[in-house]
Amino acid sequence: MNDREEQEDKREGEGLDELGELVIAEDEEELEQEPIPFRLPPKIALFLVAVVGLTLYCSIQLPKTMKEYKVYKQAEALIEKGETSAAISNLDELSNKYPDSTDLSMKLLRLSMQEGYYSIAVSTINDRLYGQKLFAVDHERFTGYIEQLERHLNAQAAVSGFFPFADDQANDEAPSRDEVKAQIYQLLDQSDMDQAYLYYVLSGVEEDLDTILWALQESYELDPELAGLRVKLSVICRRMDRLEEASQYAEEALRKERRDVEALRAMSTIKLATGDLSEGLRYSEEAYRLNPDAENVLSTYAVALYANGEYEMFRSILDDMANKGESPEGNLRRYFNGDMSLQDYYIEKRMN
Repeated sequence: MNDREEQEDKREGEGLDELGELVIAEDEEELEQEPIPFRLPPKIALFLVAVVGLTLYCSIQLPKTMKEYKVYKQAEALIEKGETSAAISNLDELSNKYPDSTDLSMKLLRLSMQEGYYSIAVSTINDRLYGQKLFAVDHERFTGYIEQLERHLNAQAAVSGFFPFADDQANDEAPSRDEVKAQIYQLLDQSDMDQAYLYYVLSGVEEDLDTILWALQESYELDPELAGLRVKLSVICRRMDRLEEASQYAEEALRKERRDVEALRAMSTIKLATGDLSEGLRYSEEAYRLNPDAENVLSTYAVALYANGEYEMFRSILDDMANKGESPEGNLRRYFNGDMSLQDYYIEKRMN
């Protein structure tokens, strides 16, 4: 949606096309010669013709092979199993193969909006649905999605020039942290902006833990499906010693995407902080299996291995980190040296 006014002019589909009359030609002489004891009532004949027509329409609109049809039909079931990314990705691939199937594209759009995959929703609208004729109920839903996505894109565009903001050592050309915060708060007063996204961005600018948590909770109230939101809430709650809440957010994230590496890592840190060392190791191992190159995954896995006395694998991970130019520093080094407990390493602000 680079040029919204031009795209608005292209929207079509205010309802259904008018259906032409169905006419059945009858030859009375031939009918009399047929040894059939009855004639098919005209209403039933019309119904059967309509069914055949609908079947032919669906054969054109929907995926052709049984495997492809399963992708289309079982997308929701896959999401329920915690494989949201795979479900959306599979539908997107199938929709690329059948770009003229409005039914398939509308399903992809609906699930993308439902699960917070807004970039895929935008491409589905731009590449496959503009100019297509839609049923009335789909047209109404489509219009609502357009409005929601425009607010999201407006907010993204508005904050894109804020980063990176200046710190005390940076030049004067970039805005300061305080200036960025002030501009975000001004944007929050505008109704054409995605408020959930702005609160999420604000949480990355604020430094006080209580204010960060407040901004994230405001974002969650408005749009809990925003990408990365649950994991960020889990991490900040863990840092503030709100471990039950941290666990709930991480569990929500894993129910949505069971292979979410950051959610697995977040759950590992919670388990380690609460003394459930074996579970902490299990979650960190899974995160490491899925993404062995991420620095934060490596460090969490190293902590879990050390806490569980798995020193041989621990040294191997440290060597791996060193080969990548990464080495334990700060609190991580202090923990490995025995100068800091797991609880002190993972919890910054204890509750009174």
